[in-house]
Amino acid sequence: MNERVDKAAARPPGFAPRRHRDPHARLRGAALELFATNGYQSTTVDAIAQLAGMSRRTFFRYFSSKEDAIFPDHDSLLVEVEARLGAMSSGSPVEAVCAAMHTVFESYLTDHDVALERYQLTHTIPTLRDREIASVSRYQRLLTSYLGSRYGRSAKGALQAELVAAAVIAAHNHVLRRWLRRGCTGRPRVDLDRAFEYVCSTFEPAAPPDRLGDQARSDDCDPATIAVFRSSLPLAEITEAIARLADEADPLDPDGTAV
Repeated sequence: MNERVDKAAARPPGFAPRRHRDPHARLRGAALELFATNGYQSTTVDAIAQLAGMSRRTFFRYFSSKEDAIFPDHDSLLVEVEARLGAMSSGSPVEAVCAAMHTVFESYLTDHDVALERYQLTHTIPTLRDREIASVSRYQRLLTSYLGSRYGRSAKGALQAELVAAAVIAAHNHVLRRWLRRGCTGRPRVDLDRAFEYVCSTFEPAAPPDRLGDQARSDDCDPATIAVFRSSLPLAEITEAIARLADEADPLDPDGTAV
């Protein structure tokens, strides 16, 4: 242990960084302080535990490694996000994943001082940055799996699930990084809502035919006729057929098409 680690760790027994009473928060505060002052590589679990006024054994009751001490509890957050998605089996799939990701966003807002320190550290310590990237991929896989179950397992459905999941994660992280770069100021929740609204408007499919029909009836619109023709038909024949349909005003076939 070098002199700087010794100096930071040689505090009176029971010293609690940031005066946190919660052991979890005390250990996290000690890890953040040591990473910032002594560097990630020079910081040991023993030094973190000593600075927090705890034993090495107590440290491992809360965290599996020293880098775990500064990150959100992603395991618990993933369980919470998955449960929230499971409760939204109907309605808009895009709106569902956006709503679920609010849970993750709130975890950063709850303790913005720690979020800001973590952001600064992950930009200077490659190991921590890699850990953050790995955490992001876990959320994206979860969203992709949920969206795939909603869109179907076809090639198109799988592609749509991947695209929407990536867009939602990108929107979330864009707003989060912007808020952190500004020193945790502004209106991040409003910004996130706007970002998610943009994602929804970009990827949400048009209303299904039955909803369109309901809207048409509610607005007292004239009935519509859908005609389907073979692509090989000459344009003149298609035009003549359409004119004939308009003149006759026959009802549509039961399946909603006229051929």
